[in-house]
Parts: sequence; C-alpha cells; structure tokens
Amino acid sequence: MPSPTPTLQASVDGLVLNPGSPPNAWTATGILTNHSDRSVQNVTLQVTMTNNQGEVLERADVALALPLLGPGASAPFSAGFKTQGGTQVRAKVQITGYHNSPQPPLPIDITLTRRTASANGSLAVLGTMANPNASPVNVIGSAMVALDADHRLLSMSSSWLGITGLAPGQSAPFLVLLPSNKDAAHLESYAAAAAVEVLPPSPIELSAQPMVKSDEQGNAMVLAETHNRGTEPALARVLVTLLGAHSPASVALYTSPIPLAPDEERPFTLTEFPGLVAQLASGNQSLADLKAQALIDPIRSQISEQAIAPLEIEITAYETIGGTLLVHGTAYNQSQTRVLQPTVIGALRSTSGDIWSAGEVSLGGQLSSGSPTDFLLLMPKPSGIEPSEGEFDIRGLALTP
Repeated sequence: MPSPTPTLQASVDGLVLNPGSPPNAWTATGILTNHSDRSVQNVTLQVTMTNNQGEVLERADVALALPLLGPGASAPFSAGFKTQGGTQVRAKVQITGYHNSPQPPLPIDITLTRRTASANGSLAVLGTMANPNASPVNVIGSAMVALDADHRLLSMSSSWLGITGLAPGQSAPFLVLLPSNKDAAHLESYAAAAAVEVLPPSPIELSAQPMVKSDEQGNAMVLAETHNRGTEPALARVLVTLLGAHSPASVALYTSPIPLAPDEERPFTLTEFPGLVAQLASGNQSLADLKAQALIDPIRSQISEQAIAPLEIEITAYETIGGTLLVHGTAYNQSQTRVLQPTVIGALRSTSGDIWSAGEVSLGGQLSSGSPTDFLLLMPKPSGIEPSEGEFDIRGLALTP
C-alpha cells in the first residue's frame, strides 16, 4: 500500500479576522511558512470560524495564494465567511492537502512604484516584476497583503495584471487591486516562477500600436489591434501600460475571449485603468502627457486547439449615449450543436481603415442549437468622431464543444 503523505512542517502567522464586504461578513487572512526541506505545491487549507465557546460557525476550504512554495518560503491565504457571528469570533487553520514538488520555485524581484485609490474603492498598486534568473520563467503566481502600522494583516489579493513570460533580465509592469483599507501602512509582495527552456514565439503581434484617446467627458481610453500571423487559431493576451510624463500611471490587460483565426486582425479598446482617474483629478498625471505601451505575453498568446464557430448577427439599432456607442442586436446559433462562450465582437473604423472604436460582449456560457439571444454591445466613443461616417464590423463567434 502507498505510504501516507507526511504532515507538512509549516506554521501560520498573523492570522486575523477582519470585517468583510458583501457577501462576506468576515474575512480571515494569514501567512503560511513552509518549514520543511522540500518544495511543495497546491497547498490547500481549511479555515474554521468559531465563537468564544469554541462552537463552529462556518468552514471554508481555500488554496494558498501561491501554487508553489519553496523551503522556508511564505505565502498568504484568505477566506471569506457569510456568518455574522457577533463580534467575538475566532479563526483557526488546518492544512488539508499538498504535493511535493520536484522543482523549487525561482525568485522574482518585485519593486512597488505607486499606490492609488481606484474608482471602485479598492487600492491599485503598481509595480515592476523582474526576472533575475539565468533562464526564462513562467510567473505562476503573485500575491500581495496590506498591513497596518503595527504590521497586522488587513487584506490580501492574488489577482494581478501582468505578463507571465519573462526572459532573463527582463522586467515588466504589473498591477494588483487590494480591498481598500484606509489603515494600510505597509504592503508585502509574494511571487513564484517556474523555469522554462525557452519562451515560445507567439503568432500574435500588434498590427496597430496602442493609441491614447479620450471621450467627450475626458475619460481616457486606449485603442489597439492584434494580428494572428500564424496558420492556426491563437489566443491573445496583451498588457497595456499608460506612461505619464515622469512615471507609469496604470496598466490594463486585454485577453481575447475567442481565439483569433489565422491572419485575423482584431481591434480592442481598454478603458479601465485602475487608479488613473484619481491621478488625473489630483494633477499627478495629465491626459495630454499619457502614452501607451503594449507587451504581448508570449506564454499566454499561443495556438488554441478549440475550433471557432460563427454566429449569425442581426443588428436592430445603435445609439450614442454620453461617451459610449450602444449597438443592439440578436445573435443566432445556426449550427447543429450547442456552442460555448458565445461572444459578439464589434469594431468601428473610418473609411480609410483607422480604428475608431471596438468592443466585446459575452452572451453567457453556452447557446443551444437554433437558439437566438439578444445582446447590447458597448463601444467607447472617442471625442470628435461621427459613427455615421464610419463602417461597423459586428461579428458573432463561439467555441465548439
């Protein structure tokens, strides 16, 4: 019989329960340190919330924020609880699973450069990731925690915007959105990377360099266009950085919902740059000074084996409200089987082919054979353009099961 997996030698530090935000009444956050002499991966935890009498109020099963943890290394975790439980509640943690890893994670150098409140109340933290290793790496995880002046944990996030493939010595911007907390005095970053023999060449390239525009209300947007120069469908993942006169301002990430067909050119528009509105309002950045720079993620912009299915599109109306074009229509699945990730992709160009706007809208997880579904496609409208003088290209695409 196989031998049982030995208990992982690890400790949990700084475990706290903080008031959460809906739908969570409480959020438990902590730091796990691997005290064993081996690397481990896919560590899972069970976090239990109890009252003062030790009665279990709720349990949550979560994963460590980093998928790979070396000997002596640490990584955060977080668990949300819906139970109110009063004010006298506590949390405890148990490791429920892990696997030994034959390869240790490689280090990533992280430098934080800016922190700004974003429009939705979260904290946008901008920084740089650098690969100090002699080999290319795949960044497989990154996390950040906020602490108060007494180094008490306040919040955690493992969602980040950046590229995953870095060549030796290469650096790239990245951004993390942390739940907002006015008491945040310190930030700590964690990252793990795996070595790769070579960064694969990507069939995705930019056929139009990113351009910074603004709508009639002065909101910034970036227009760009990707091109699949390969002979097979491929996904695109592009990181766009807004550079100010003296420093980077923010980043946004474009990920194609449907692979690009061979030789397809697909424009996109990015409008959500966390923290930018506050910087423009305070005068730290000027819209006139902003420049856009794009990086294609070589690991994530690769050939896709999923086949693309077209949808029939019928446009019923379009209108302009504020700085947005609204395109109303219906999409039909004319194939003999259901399709997955039905999506409407739109572009507006000048008669000479210049990109004026672009947008995408998901129609749900799937669409049955013969079924119609209505859609509303939102396309940002740069100031100074007249849609009736341009040419619309509205397409429906999906994936075959």
